[in-house]
Amino acid sequence: LEKQVVLGGGRIELADLGRRKDELVALTLDDGSSIFKRVGATLPGELANLLQFESIGGLGSSQILSVGKPQKGIRAVIHARTIFGVLYHG
Repeated sequence: LEKQVVLGGGRIELADLGRRKDELVALTLDDGSSIFKRVGATLPGELANLLQFESIGGLGSSQILSVGKPQKGIRAVIHARTIFGVLYHG
């Protein structure tokens, strides 16, 4: 968000993202964009490579993203980091 700086912590292995439900994470996606979200539910069965990433604080929207296995038509997470803190300025 404008006037917000997210301080990234340690790298998260993509295989571990599904076990970090409700944690705040910074994600880099395969289209080069970066987002700050809360880890949500993993989809069941054959769609277990898809995770919901939820909006934080009522701004933005939740997104379903592919993790570790490409899914046609869905953006993929390529890097993930824990969140150390958030700075607000201005």
